[in-house]
Amino acid sequence: MAAVYPVLVFTFLVIFKLPVRVLSLCIIALAAAFFLSATGSRKAKGEKGVLDWKPLLSSALLLVAGLFCFFTQNEIFLKLYSVVVSATFLVIFGSTLFLEPTIIFRFATLADKSIIGSSYENQVKNYSRKVTIIWCCFFILNGTISVLTAFSEKIFSISPDTANTIWSVYNGGISYFLMGLLFICEYIVRKIVDGKMVKAISITKFKADSRKDNHIMCFEDVWSKKAYKTWLDFLTDTAKMRKIISETNSDEWIIHCEDYWYFLVTFVALLQCEKSVSLTQNISESF
Repeated sequence: MAAVYPVLVFTFLVIFKLPVRVLSLCIIALAAAFFLSATGSRKAKGEKGVLDWKPLLSSALLLVAGLFCFFTQNEIFLKLYSVVVSATFLVIFGSTLFLEPTIIFRFATLADKSIIGSSYENQVKNYSRKVTIIWCCFFILNGTISVLTAFSEKIFSISPDTANTIWSVYNGGISYFLMGLLFICEYIVRKIVDGKMVKAISITKFKADSRKDNHIMCFEDVWSKKAYKTWLDFLTDTAKMRKIISETNSDEWIIHCEDYWYFLVTFVALLQCEKSVSLTQNISESF
């Protein structure tokens, strides 16, 4: 709706050259039609509950712009609609910077329920906050340019038709192109950041080919000594331990091992053999 609105105003003002009052009546009628369409579709589907606030807000803004234009006979109020839209989004996005979680984080958790309570939840929160700030900056910049285009006739001393064309081209085209460009850039950056996030993956999701054989799992002493344990070592040691466990007639096992590597190997082997595992109470806190 917000994208089509500038085109409609440009068509009525510049092409058809309708009087301001007639144009304002068209906008009021458009607001009423938009409101009836938004509320009527829910009744037709038999939906109950709270109405979606977005079409209601758009209808209200259009109605206010149309009424102001009708009584003042000044088209500037119609042009300020785009400014109000940017300001509204700025308030919505900006308020969540202080009333957390941020709106971007809420979108992220709606798309991926596993984020809440995960090992990388705080990383997603920090990234979402940065993205929210970027969107707030965009709405400030976009709103400022919208104001300049709305008052371009007086600011730049140009003809009304030229001013209307500039306003329509930016608010009905360029601003949405910039918004789409920001979406694409953010999506690319998000994929890069997502790939670098340290995530905890369930052991049950691992398979023998989940890692390359030479993938380094851990190292002894210091890295420079190159005493590495690879994914192949993990598969081999786990298989050996699994063989030992399967040859022992016991369903319950107690693990007490201060060595990280052999603890992991034994623990995974026991799980693969579907054994009950207990840990000793005196295991060190650092471990």
